[in-house]
Amino acid sequence: MSNASPNKDVQSNQSMSLLTTSGTLELYILAVGKGTSWVLPKSLVLDELTLTPTSLINQQVEWKGQKLPLVVVGTKADMTHALLIEGEQDNLRYAIATLKSPNISKIRISSLKDIESASDVSSAKTDQFVFQYVKHDDQTWIVPDLEKLEKSFKKK
Repeated sequence: MSNASPNKDVQSNQSMSLLTTSGTLELYILAVGKGTSWVLPKSLVLDELTLTPTSLINQQVEWKGQKLPLVVVGTKADMTHALLIEGEQDNLRYAIATLKSPNISKIRISSLKDIESASDVSSAKTDQFVFQYVKHDDQTWIVPDLEKLEKSFKKK
């Protein structure tokens, strides 16, 4: 029998977790329209897809035999790729259309700065799904409100 306290083990595991954190995020940078690019954690993305004209017309993509909603925020004709996203609710998957193959970037968490006032940022159609604007070096990105995005295509 161990004399160790269960709470001490939990604290030890939490400390170990903090020690092994790299301080970086792997983010997809998505060009979704004429406005500010979006960023999403790589952990939310299930797959990268190449879009077909049929995908864009039907606003659906096929993935592993399932037809899934395709969210197009920019001009359909310009979209060439999509990221397949694991939704907030169980078994909810959808794709977000992009203007080009999305880039993955490893970003130090400390280098991302929240933008408190959106007055200096564009007001393009893509901005309707803003959760937070962030700045990295000289680039401004949108962290999208995925819950709001998911609600927008459920209504259709």
